[in-house]
Amino acid sequence: MNKRIDFISIALLIFSSFLFGFNNFIISWFVFVPVLFLVNRISLKSAWIYGGLYGIFSSSIYVWWLVTYDFASMLGVWILFFLYCSVLFVLLKIVELYLSKYSFFCQILLLMLYQFVQTLGFAGFNYGVIGYSQYRILSFIQSADVFGVWGVTFILVISSCLIYKLCSERKLSFFSIILVSVQLCLIVSNCIYGAVKINKINVRDNKCEKVTVCAIQNNSDPWINGLDAYWKDLSVLKEYTDKALESQKIDIVLWPETAIVPSINKAWYLRKDVKRTEYVENLLEYIESKDNAFVIGNFNVDLQTGKEYNSAFFFESKKNVIPPEPQVYSKIHLVPFAEYFPYEKAFPHFYKFLLNGQNQLWSPGTEYTVFEYKGLKFSTPICFEDTFGNDCKKFYKNGARAFLNMSNDAWSKSKKCRKQHLQMAVFRSVENHIPTVRSTVDGVTCYITSTGKIETKCKIQTEDYLVCKIPVIKE
Repeated sequence: MNKRIDFISIALLIFSSFLFGFNNFIISWFVFVPVLFLVNRISLKSAWIYGGLYGIFSSSIYVWWLVTYDFASMLGVWILFFLYCSVLFVLLKIVELYLSKYSFFCQILLLMLYQFVQTLGFAGFNYGVIGYSQYRILSFIQSADVFGVWGVTFILVISSCLIYKLCSERKLSFFSIILVSVQLCLIVSNCIYGAVKINKINVRDNKCEKVTVCAIQNNSDPWINGLDAYWKDLSVLKEYTDKALESQKIDIVLWPETAIVPSINKAWYLRKDVKRTEYVENLLEYIESKDNAFVIGNFNVDLQTGKEYNSAFFFESKKNVIPPEPQVYSKIHLVPFAEYFPYEKAFPHFYKFLLNGQNQLWSPGTEYTVFEYKGLKFSTPICFEDTFGNDCKKFYKNGARAFLNMSNDAWSKSKKCRKQHLQMAVFRSVENHIPTVRSTVDGVTCYITSTGKIETKCKIQTEDYLVCKIPVIKE
């Protein structure tokens, strides 16, 4: 009997891990059901190990592409999710054993806390929050302007807990009928609110003046270094920018994250490397020859402090290009372990290990910068940053009424990674009801409206560009 129980528990562990790993807009409605059945079968003594294994297996399947990026990051995810899920399973088992009368509500609370806690702190990670799976159901996700992604996640978690309750009871009690009715009311009211909100936001945006933005996708390999590769990338960026400018009048040209690798400041002002200085001069002369603004990603070196940043430079032709005096935003929320590790003194050997892994460890920026051009107030969350609702909300509170995101997911070599990132970007527009234009290295470059609709996008892994007219929102 024990062998059979162990076999079933292991089968449930594997099934629940795969279910989470392949989570989509349908699976997310019942993704935690096998987890709750697994907790029901195992003992309190073994709950922590089953939970830890679930954390490792489920995260490995969901973000397997992290291994191709940086093993230290994947290792960090394994450790964190082992800890999170070990605690989750133990608490779920305690609730079942000692608070069975309130288990339904406690399960909802614990599953919500598990999803929320994983997004906190230096190693916060939003990939895997199940609410993002609903990104295409626009009427259902508009409540994110009040509750963020957590309102949608809450409804999905209730669904899992309710399905588990109905299946485990094997009968429809009066209390269960009430719970089903409440859940249906939540879903319907959420969709009604969304439909009303979409109409209101569309009316607002249609009345606004428009600014034309062009986003370039240069389809570059981020791991190829050297001036030959940089010149090739610049050639592609210029080619597709010229194609866009020839097609119509463009106000702002947006290039991807670190589209320009050599530090513009260092090359221009220090002139220690003749070839890099020549490269930067060519870039600046090109920008100066145009009649619009450019927002470009650059490996930025502060000449006074020597600190290195992942930055966005805002150039206005004939104003701050030659000599280069751009407005600058430097990435604040850096990727843990791969871009930033704040505990160098406490863990010097691990810090050295990260550097030996050829990570580019940056200094974090400090200011949530808002740029303005032709009345459009916008901010430039860089790559990983638009996975965090709180960070983008700070840009909004500082006055941003559009996001011009520059990203690089090419390192992942994964369509799944690009799609997961896009899902979160959609929520950033919905939460603040402002548009997003994304310029990525090889996908997904797109335009997202203020209601989260993906209007235009480039095919992934192609050299391309898109042009969109975004509303100048004054409120």
